[in-house]
Amino acid sequence: MVYVDIALKWMASLPWAGILEYAKSFAFPLAGVYIAHKFGSIQADIGRRQAATAAQSMATARNKLRLDLFERRFAVFEAANTFISKAAQGNRLSADDRFVLFHATKGAKWLFDEQTAQYITDVVFSDAYELVQECEKLQFESDSRERTKLYRKREELQRVFRVHDSKLQELMAPYLRFTNQVE
Repeated sequence: MVYVDIALKWMASLPWAGILEYAKSFAFPLAGVYIAHKFGSIQADIGRRQAATAAQSMATARNKLRLDLFERRFAVFEAANTFISKAAQGNRLSADDRFVLFHATKGAKWLFDEQTAQYITDVVFSDAYELVQECEKLQFESDSRERTKLYRKREELQRVFRVHDSKLQELMAPYLRFTNQVE
């Protein structure tokens, strides 16, 4: 203890001893500033990480939207393309086939531009209606001259559906590209 007292007296006699006493009064505020700076840095780092996570979540949500939209558009394309292919090949089509086309394409106006949606839901569907009617008439017609007329009408409609096939491909091409843009 004696040495400690001697050391304290010696330190008090030094010229900068008063500065040490004066510096003690700033120790707590300086410690507070340091802690606040550290805490702020940690909070800023957490904020940056949250922003990065939010950006990743947004990108994931955008990709999910793109995929969902693509899947819905592809389902409409597939239904229309299947019906058109059957019609163009001369397969016998029924009202059930037409109903499947109608059911699969009824949301087209929400998925495509007006021209494309109208083509699918109006033009193709009305031609489908006419073709199904001709197929049903042909099934029950017994007169050979009438059957010949019905066959010709069906062949004409098959040619129309061959045109529909290329037109559908052309109209749907921009919608069936999986790109970064949600159209």
